[in-house]
Amino acid sequence: MKSNTNSMYGLEKCKDIKIDTANGSTSMVTHIGNYKGKVQCADGTENIIIMNNVKVVPGLVKNLFSLSTVMRNNWDLLTETTDDTKVLKIKKNDVEYKFDKKVSQNSNGGYLMGMEIVPDKIDEKEKEKDNKNDNKNKNIEKEKK
Repeated sequence: MKSNTNSMYGLEKCKDIKIDTANGSTSMVTHIGNYKGKVQCADGTENIIIMNNVKVVPGLVKNLFSLSTVMRNNWDLLTETTDDTKVLKIKKNDVEYKFDKKVSQNSNGGYLMGMEIVPDKIDEKEKEKDNKNDNKNKNIEKEKK
């Protein structure tokens, strides 16, 4: 989940899709789409990542990555210890991503791990194709009314 539509493509507006948050409140999903970015690894390497069906929930403090969705899509969850820190990894075939950045730590020694993903430029042809599809969908909706 992301807090905004920046650098997303293939966006569809959503109605009546709600998610429950960690603090017990409910938030609305405004869009679902795709996101392409570069994972910035702690060792300085970059890996392209493409995520489909990303939900946009305005107001999120941090973007969230669904491990249950990853597992449902046949990715493996692994750990590795680096410099006395456990790192969570997801792996499918020869593709691997690491949650290798400490996002926050609590007083009990627990910590939240994440990965840094920076937006990748979306191919202009892909954007143009998505815009044409959006316009076709709008025309179909108008004809139905």
